[in-house]
Amino acid sequence: MSAINVFLTDEAAHVFTDGAMYDLDAGGKILGVCSKPLTLPHLNAVIASTGYIYVNYMLMGAICDSRVSSFDELKDHFGAIVKKASAEALKIPGMPKGLGFFETVIAGWSERADRPQAYAMDRGFGGLDASRPMQTRKVYRKPDHPELPKTKRTEHVEADGLSLMEDQRRLLFGSHDAPGLEAHAVGGFCQMTTVTRDGISMKILRRWPDFIGEPISVTPDAASSTLF
Repeated sequence: MSAINVFLTDEAAHVFTDGAMYDLDAGGKILGVCSKPLTLPHLNAVIASTGYIYVNYMLMGAICDSRVSSFDELKDHFGAIVKKASAEALKIPGMPKGLGFFETVIAGWSERADRPQAYAMDRGFGGLDASRPMQTRKVYRKPDHPELPKTKRTEHVEADGLSLMEDQRRLLFGSHDAPGLEAHAVGGFCQMTTVTRDGISMKILRRWPDFIGEPISVTPDAASSTLF
């Protein structure tokens, strides 16, 4: 996954993600499209991660193994959960980099705080560096870029989230997992996942005319690049 953006309101956590999977060895060509956020209904939370597609599934498995029973417990133990999953991945044959470099976000309804919250953390190659999840502000955007305009935050959350992702889609980004590669990194579709006190919902806001087997082709608005 290449884009994770979070908008927090008083009533909900809104997580915006793209839907494209990429082949970094083939210059960023699209391998396929899918819904990437994973729901944790028993915790009233969702998890989304950048990096290799299997990262999210391994983290969800580790969350289930941890036996946390609420979003508040998840956020309290998430650093240890991610560290354990990263270390275990290094032991799997055929995965010399383990989970690789990734950023992960959990968003959910905190019963303790009685409001929506989101936490983000990033991990280096192998995931053995010491890091902990940091609580996000009301707007969190990844990938970020110095040429991205200031993110709008109005009462129209869907429009604001889609506008941000369209801005990200126009830019070129590099990759920690493929040094030297620069490519458009937001594709497939824009999906919004919403967590409220009462539950989780998902919807597709826009589908882009991208093609499997081809790189994303848009006219970039900036010549500079950053890492995703």
